[in-house]
Amino acid sequence: MSSGRKVLRENTRERIISTDFNRMQSFIAAYANEAMREQMLVPQDDSFAVGTTFPVVGALTTAIDITKPFAPMYGGVLNGLMVVVPAAAQYLLVTSGMLLMIDPDGQPGSSNPNPPNPDDLGPAKLVYSTGVQTAGSLAWVPNPGPGIRVDVVECQRTDLVAETDNRDVYNPSTGLFTPTAVTKVTVGDLTFRVRQGVPGGGLPAPALGWFPLAVISAPAGATDLDACTVWDVRNLLSDLATPYANVRNIVPRVERKEVFLDRFTSPPQYRLSGEAVGTYNGWKIGGLFAQSFTQPWTDIADSNYARAAGLVLQPSMPIYVYALWPGGYVRWVKYYTNAIPGIGGRCPGPFRGVLTVSHTPPLNGQPIAPIPVPSGWGLNVSTVLGMALVSGATNNAAIPLGLMADRSMTYLETDMWSAIAPSAIVEPNIDFILVPGVDFPFGASRIRIEALVFINGTNPNDMHQIISNFKIVTASGANTVAYISTNQTVIANTGLLLYYETLEMPIGADGLSAPPSLLLRWTFTRLPIGGALPGILLAPELFILGWDA
Repeated sequence: MSSGRKVLRENTRERIISTDFNRMQSFIAAYANEAMREQMLVPQDDSFAVGTTFPVVGALTTAIDITKPFAPMYGGVLNGLMVVVPAAAQYLLVTSGMLLMIDPDGQPGSSNPNPPNPDDLGPAKLVYSTGVQTAGSLAWVPNPGPGIRVDVVECQRTDLVAETDNRDVYNPSTGLFTPTAVTKVTVGDLTFRVRQGVPGGGLPAPALGWFPLAVISAPAGATDLDACTVWDVRNLLSDLATPYANVRNIVPRVERKEVFLDRFTSPPQYRLSGEAVGTYNGWKIGGLFAQSFTQPWTDIADSNYARAAGLVLQPSMPIYVYALWPGGYVRWVKYYTNAIPGIGGRCPGPFRGVLTVSHTPPLNGQPIAPIPVPSGWGLNVSTVLGMALVSGATNNAAIPLGLMADRSMTYLETDMWSAIAPSAIVEPNIDFILVPGVDFPFGASRIRIEALVFINGTNPNDMHQIISNFKIVTASGANTVAYISTNQTVIANTGLLLYYETLEMPIGADGLSAPPSLLLRWTFTRLPIGGALPGILLAPELFILGWDA
């Protein structure tokens, strides 16, 4: 019964030749590889596609089908091929594993320069490798300096003859069979290398035809790998948000966020702890803000290793904690600083992405402009690939405010952001202009506000009813249906009174475009009960207490 696949027919009394059997194996492999490629490597709804995982920029909701070699090589690791960093070593190990890669024959960067086989259905090749198990065979060279040197650990497919044997081969000229050594088994395997960067030269450009596994930042004078920072940059298919369908989400989103920013325990450190995990173009991003087993937090005050290169914090401004993918490589999972028992060395940690603090706001979760990664790694590169996981703010002294985030809601500490003064007061209305990226973070869907006003009373014997409501209005002044909050309060007019109200208000952001400035109108109506109106309103202010992403 036909399987629906391509079939090599063997007819009755036909003399079968060796190439028939070889073609039969090719048919089976081609269909299997193509099925895996469609499920694992064809991105869809690809609106930001650049780099290893996304080499081409495509129109919104247009599926991108990659069919030729790229720099770096496009593919996905099914399992393994993890670089292991032994203690005090000048060499690396690589675990065994399997890689599905786009490697068509006969093109620049492909592993086979010969013309493609017409029996091939697609450009994908599946490769299993035992990795590198021998100490010293994948050498790393110390960095004498000057400057940080960035190296890339890569692999490339190669065809190996795995087995030969003697077989009787027919000689047409003599009509005899002659014993001849022939190739019996060939196999696709991987060769590995450490491609050295230039001291002070930053992250090397990706190499055509080579698949990246890890990036190494070696400080000047590093004599072994203990002094180096290592990131795992495998395109690991288990990191798909929906394995293995690989359907891209157009809008990145934070799925889990429980974080705490503590600036009081060990000043001048600002310790960010907890977890923030998101989906970025269909891939998992973020994780635990832990640097090691003994340091379950990250200091975002560190200008070398946490803040964007050259960042000077500004007063009363939103700040964003990004997980970035520099240089077209993916994942960027930093290795633990200590060896893991049973592994044989250091291995990747709990956070996906290069953590970077910036004032640059996100749109669709992705930065609206390239962000330079922290200078301490020596990567010397900026990127728009990545996602904002946490947003906070600085106070009027440009100091980050402490915060807590429970799921999607973020709460700022009581040392509040600078007050927003009204843009106009025409009683009974008090208008505030809220500017995204200045007064609240890009990407917020609702904000928690506190509005307060002093009332200069005149008659302590009178009672007064205050009717307070908030509206988001258009520039022309017409009310929208976005939000109305009404509160009624009866107060005694005993001199200088403070009236305030705290509420959460949706701001109508769609997450797909830059949100506009908001005109927030606080209608403050005072009705006397048996007396005259109290005196004028004094010092109305608005505070942002938090937001929902």
